[in-house]
Amino acid sequence: MIADVISRLLDKGVITQEQLDSKAGRIQSINNAFHQDSPILKVLLVGGSRSSKSFRSVDKVVSRAVLYPGSRHLIARQTFNSLKTAIIRDTFPKVLQIKYPALYKAWMGNGMNWGESIFTLPNGSQIIFRGIGNEKDVERLLGTEFATLFFDECSEINFLSVQKLRTRLAQKVKHYKEDKFCKLMEIDVLNPTTKSHWTYKEYHEHINPLDPEIKLDPTEMISVTLNPIDNIENIEEDYIEKVLMKLPKSDQQRFLFGQYGNEVRGSIFGPELNKYPEHVGKYEVVPQFETFAAFDIGHYDSTAITVYQYYNNRWRFVDCYERSMESWPFYRDWLRRNYPQIRRLVFPHDGDNTEWSMGITRRAQAEKDGFQVWIAPRLKQNEQIDIARSELKNCYFNKDTTHRLIECLNSSIYDYDPINSVWKSEKLKHDEFSHMTSAFIYSITGMKNAMESERFETEEERNKRIYREQQRLIQNEIEHDLDRVLDPGIDLTRTRRR
Repeated sequence: MIADVISRLLDKGVITQEQLDSKAGRIQSINNAFHQDSPILKVLLVGGSRSSKSFRSVDKVVSRAVLYPGSRHLIARQTFNSLKTAIIRDTFPKVLQIKYPALYKAWMGNGMNWGESIFTLPNGSQIIFRGIGNEKDVERLLGTEFATLFFDECSEINFLSVQKLRTRLAQKVKHYKEDKFCKLMEIDVLNPTTKSHWTYKEYHEHINPLDPEIKLDPTEMISVTLNPIDNIENIEEDYIEKVLMKLPKSDQQRFLFGQYGNEVRGSIFGPELNKYPEHVGKYEVVPQFETFAAFDIGHYDSTAITVYQYYNNRWRFVDCYERSMESWPFYRDWLRRNYPQIRRLVFPHDGDNTEWSMGITRRAQAEKDGFQVWIAPRLKQNEQIDIARSELKNCYFNKDTTHRLIECLNSSIYDYDPINSVWKSEKLKHDEFSHMTSAFIYSITGMKNAMESERFETEEERNKRIYREQQRLIQNEIEHDLDRVLDPGIDLTRTRRR
């Protein structure tokens, strides 16, 4: 009996009475957010496994398609195969069968174009299903305007893809009866990952994930947590106790309790970086040493820049910057404005053969503007990562200006193979963290063999040297006095000239 299961979970402290009592209010807040007069434009449904997040989201998409004839709505996941398995073959037809039986007949008839993966309603509205895991998938959608964007399992989706598709949330379409245009909305759904994820930054910290200085309006978004207990009437009675409670604690936090975590599972640089917390401090530009900038240059996604100095065989990262959809003059002007002393740049290995714009190579464009460009050596990605990781012990970060760089290093992971449950160590996962991490890697690999580290004595080193010299002199005095005491032929009553 469900009541017995709930009673056991309460006794074990897995759920609270407050959580049970607040369910109706949380569901109502979701419904209120979709009301035409609500200021809410973005809804995040976050929580544990099988908690009805996707079901409720599909329901909202279908209802909007029904109310606004001729409207278009996108349902997307990282890959089309996962979308087909989770939504097209499962959740979507269930929603239609339970709540929209007339549309279910259309679905089973000729309403669904399986070749194009588009479901057309009798009123002309369309629900379009797409995987958005690579740039070409996203580019194909940029010619279409939508009234709703639904991103399912956002933990796997690159923020840059979301950011591009938001530009297509622009369709103007009227209500079937009232003289009102459809309110444009985005729905995001995920089992929570870590606090470095873009959904946490947007919905909880209210900042742009790529630029923390850009603040978001919290009145335009809402985050609602739904966990398995909120859907217990629709799942197996022993699912929570026999499956979710048997998971490791880190997975329970995500799939049972629906909470964001602090640690990044599979982090490449995080464990090594966290060995040296003292390496994050006040490390600003030292004027007597040269300052460099390393780039990871994006075509349609982010370009990331690290600004650093290299002396005493150590890298001091003094700043970082990231922006998307800008051309070389924008980044050139940023460097000149903030670091006019920079003369030498490090570019990725394709800097010599990939055109930035107007038929000129990246390197040629930068050199035309007065910079000297080094090209990072062309190595396998796992070799680049190994070199950079081995040098982390010699890297220092300015705490006031390199938050994004540190976050990306902590959050970057290898590509994961879910079929074989292994990390593919030869390839960095391409996501919102990989660009800044790549710029860091090029900072190391591009400089390591290009020049010798400059050398000078820091104030700390000077003080240590003076202290060691003082200790050596004191020890010499002690040893001299000890020799006199132990020599019976020396008259200790006579004063020794110091």
